[in-house]
Order: sequence, then C-alpha cells, then structure tokens
Amino acid sequence: MSLPAKKWYLAVLLVKVTVSGEKDERPLYDRQFKLLRAASHEEAFKKSLRLGKQESTSYKNFSRRVVKWRFVGLADLVVVTEGELSDGVEVYSTVRRGDPLREVTRKADLGVFRDEANKHRTQKELTSPSRLRYAPAAALRWIGRRIQASKERAAKSPVRR
Repeated sequence: MSLPAKKWYLAVLLVKVTVSGEKDERPLYDRQFKLLRAASHEEAFKKSLRLGKQESTSYKNFSRRVVKWRFVGLADLVVVTEGELSDGVEVYSTVRRGDPLREVTRKADLGVFRDEANKHRTQKELTSPSRLRYAPAAALRWIGRRIQASKERAAKSPVRR
C-alpha cells in the first residue's frame, strides 16, 4: 500500500498586530501567504494552524510599547498544484472589481526592490512617524484617496450643532 502523493497548498494566515496604548478602531493585520506540502486537505489544515501559531509573538518597540502579533485564523487554504512547482505556476488568485491600474506599483516600490533600497535603514527609521518617505507610492496613493474620501463625506454630511 503506497502513501498518498503530497500536494502543494497555499495557506493565507491572518495575524493581528496590536500596540499597547493605541486605539484599536481599525486594527492592523498581516495577510501571510505560506506554501506547504501535505498528503491531504486535513493535514494541510493542521499544518497551516501550526504555522499560524508560530507567528504569535510580542516585543517592545523603540517607543517601549508592547507590540503583539497574534494569529487569528485562516483566510484561505487552496491546492496550488498536484504536480511539481515550476516557473510561472499560479499559486494564488483573487478576482476583484474596480480599476486594476490603482494596484499597479512602480518597480522601485515593489517589495524586492524597496527592501533592497532600505536594507541600510534601521527599524526605528522605517517605523518612525517620518516613515512615509520610505512608503511605497501605492500606499501613499491609497492614503491620499482615503483622506480625499473623508473630506468628501464630511462636505456632504449635515452640520451638527
């Protein structure tokens, strides 16, 4: 009797980030994409949960506040491929409505190039309030759109006295 062939799975983990002393109105969370091999869906699920629990940690940041990363669950678990991974294989996909050009990021702001450009910076520089100068252009555009939308909502809402 042979063992079932292992398949490649992609688990999407959700890890909530909290900082002591900060409001939790719009919590920060990390969507982590983890590639794993398993012989069954159930084994993949259990491995995913173990990987998630390993992400839970806490530490003091440069402001001496406690930062907690807590695994909250899985957003998705999918079979990537039944065979071997190869160049160009799709590992995950989402279909959305809207303008795809809003998600296009210029080369310098893509993770690999941004990380390379910032490798000489300290954690404090990258996480300080002035960190916006290192933020990707796409993030800055998103922030700008959020500010503009907030202004438009405020202009439309009746004045309360």
